[in-house]
Amino acid sequence: MESLKLWEAHLQNFLKSYTNNLYWIENNFLPDSQVCTLIQSALQLEKANLLRKASIGKGHLKQQATEIRSDKISWLEDYNSPGGKIATQLFSELQLICRRDFFLPAKRYECHIAKYETGDKYLKHKDRHKNKPGRLLTCVLYLNYCQANSGNLIIYPKNQNPIRVSPTPGKIVVFDSGITHEVAEAHKDRWSLTGWIRDDLHPSIKI
Repeated sequence: MESLKLWEAHLQNFLKSYTNNLYWIENNFLPDSQVCTLIQSALQLEKANLLRKASIGKGHLKQQATEIRSDKISWLEDYNSPGGKIATQLFSELQLICRRDFFLPAKRYECHIAKYETGDKYLKHKDRHKNKPGRLLTCVLYLNYCQANSGNLIIYPKNQNPIRVSPTPGKIVVFDSGITHEVAEAHKDRWSLTGWIRDDLHPSIKI
């Protein structure tokens, strides 16, 4: 049986919370050293001018609409870099959990670095698209502190009150990709590693 290194200590809490609520939040998922590695990787992407304005929609409907979504992203492609190795471990283990414990058809994962600058936001949306519903789980790992009420993730679980999540380094949030959510306006830089477990086999398709 494949082993879990990053997830083992949190596994039971994750399974219980996600099974009951379809979301899970853990404040201290990654140690500071690994968070530091990831934020340095993110800053290197920015220095290399590899962050691009994010789009909404898919296929011929894909477009930039800054009034809806205004963050910048860089899809992770170098999985052999120090940050890439951490991302690989994080998402490959989560993919294993989806298969082994949730019996989901998890075939692959994708992830990107996201940066919200002052004034950036992402209005209410779902990550699971109607026409190509390949995304199963959404996973967000925060890489830095934001001031109070800055860039909060707001999750809207069915038949529950909204859940507000403030970004702090090392905090992780996992939720069903069909849950409506939004990112409130940021008042300072907000960095995250964000990814999805998918049930399709088309890694060339980027949203």
